[in-house]
Amino acid sequence: RRQIRKSNKLCAVTSDNSDANTTWQLAKQSLLRQRAPLIPEDTFVLELMANANVYGVSKIFTAYYNDIAIASIFLVYDDRFVYYLFGGYDDTYASTGAKTLLFWNAILYAKEKGLHFNFEGSMLKGVEQYFRSFGAQLQPVHFIWK
Repeated sequence: RRQIRKSNKLCAVTSDNSDANTTWQLAKQSLLRQRAPLIPEDTFVLELMANANVYGVSKIFTAYYNDIAIASIFLVYDDRFVYYLFGGYDDTYASTGAKTLLFWNAILYAKEKGLHFNFEGSMLKGVEQYFRSFGAQLQPVHFIWK
């Protein structure tokens, strides 16, 4: 809560789907920082975002610090859930807590729409702990194959 109050004073948040490229560039920056083994092609991700926008099932929240986009998250939703698909932030502005503020806005957005918020989890221990700090509960997913 303290971090949300702090970042609310430092950052302005928009919920505009028009700047998908900024969202993807910030997300890609985060994936590179995490040394992700696979990073999707720009065209694939931007086409996915455009299609979700055309069907009216997506939302982008972006945090700005002094008119600079410093964090952004991409959400999609159906009739039951708002799903966090991906997001990222500029490491230079990590201390602003902008990503936490974006998640808070996304949770409020889901509540406003009468939907549940789904963090979609992570295999990265640090990310999983961060999601739990919002009160997220672990939901094991099992894959069985032969």
